[in-house]
Amino acid sequence: MLQVLVVTRPNDFFRTGVNFTNNATVMSGTERNQVYLSLGSSTVRGIIPNNDFERYNLTFKNVFSALQDKLRLTFSFKFVRENDKNMLAQGQYFNPLTSVYLFPRGESFDAIKEFESYDVARNINLQNWSYGDDLKMQNPYWVANRMLRTTKRNRYLTDLGVKYHLTNWFALEGRLRWDEAVNKLEDKRYASTLDIFAHSPYGYYSYSKVNDRSFYADIMADVSKRWGDLSLVANVGTAFTNTSYDVAGFQGGLKAPSNIFTPNGIDYSRVSSDNRPIFDITRHAIHSVLGSVELGWQERVYLTVTGRNDWDSSLSNTAQQSFFYPSVGMSAILSKMFKLPKFVDFLKFRTSWASVGSAISPNISSAWRYEYVPSTGTYHTVTYKFLDNFYPERTNSWEAGMTAHLFKEAMSVKFTLYQSDTKNQTFLRQITLGGAFNREYIQAGDVQNRGLELSVGYNKKWNDLRWTTNMTYSTNSNRIIRLLDNPNETLRQGGLNGL
Repeated sequence: MLQVLVVTRPNDFFRTGVNFTNNATVMSGTERNQVYLSLGSSTVRGIIPNNDFERYNLTFKNVFSALQDKLRLTFSFKFVRENDKNMLAQGQYFNPLTSVYLFPRGESFDAIKEFESYDVARNINLQNWSYGDDLKMQNPYWVANRMLRTTKRNRYLTDLGVKYHLTNWFALEGRLRWDEAVNKLEDKRYASTLDIFAHSPYGYYSYSKVNDRSFYADIMADVSKRWGDLSLVANVGTAFTNTSYDVAGFQGGLKAPSNIFTPNGIDYSRVSSDNRPIFDITRHAIHSVLGSVELGWQERVYLTVTGRNDWDSSLSNTAQQSFFYPSVGMSAILSKMFKLPKFVDFLKFRTSWASVGSAISPNISSAWRYEYVPSTGTYHTVTYKFLDNFYPERTNSWEAGMTAHLFKEAMSVKFTLYQSDTKNQTFLRQITLGGAFNREYIQAGDVQNRGLELSVGYNKKWNDLRWTTNMTYSTNSNRIIRLLDNPNETLRQGGLNGL
């Protein structure tokens, strides 16, 4: 009796990955004018079939000084082009590795290398896979070659900086920064892809264009002055940040005939949250006034005070449209102030307190919000109930610590204690009493985070031999001090947001 040995070799699915990187740089200049130009490229061929990545970048920078070095101009421009195809997803969706790793032992892997076969009735190629769809498995070669996801990205970054020294201790400076990324995303899933992914027996198509822009500008006054044992470093100014995010496109299962990957080929008559136009606009602006002052005495004791006030567009139509967050810190180098034992080379204590504010998510407080309804193909106003007063999330924290160098710098000890309390967190919860709203935004919570960290290091050198070792111990605890003001109320957040 002749026995045939069937060899299962899923490792044949992989290919050798290759990464080519090329760079060319030119630098030139004089004492007061320097120019830098760089060109680079990266081409990556992944170990998964049909997984590729390309990146090309151009960088130019010029630094110019004039007026006896009192004026300094800095300009830079960077362009980045990226093209990727079939970037690997984690988990079981859009991931060929699930089918590769769970392929039945004793079966021939060669049988699925021909991942599609011609169907006479439909006049198209269909997926060749007869091992079931548990865990949403498909032919791994089909996932790699007939579920195609591509992204084309062009990114432009421009920086301009001007700094002028009016005196040797006082200067004015301003900065502008522009960052824009244009993304084109395309997703093609051929007919006979699992319905959970294609949403149609004729295939699936998605196309969207994403514009992501960010503009930043600031004007600062800088002071650095000494009077005998006293020193002063101060910065004060104003800043402006504007971001925008625009998305427009189409997505959905296709109508007959199969595999016509155009927006007109999408079957919008099929009621599904995946068969719909893609559209989103977000605008966000922050105006800030900020400053910091550091006072020093004999380079032994330092007092630092900072403050910032933000007018955030996320807080439009709310009671508090701006928020202020200060901080104060002090450090003292005791080894310079007192006579300590000889084995103490350096000893420093520090403590600080800070209050940090962060606004709610953009557009929450907008008076006009709409939601797409797949069954009618139209938009309707959202049925969220909003707070009369939204407040920024606030985190108050303090920290105290010590740094010591001992035994001729051979040993170092660092110790830190910290605690923070976060309040006014924003949640969206269900309303069970009915009425005009089915969900509402609330602000609640007081979450405390506290802990300590101790680090001990040893560094010793014997002639040409150096030995360095470090040991760190840390502990951290989080505690919900308060959730809702009314103890009879409930807040349930399922899934990954769980509470």
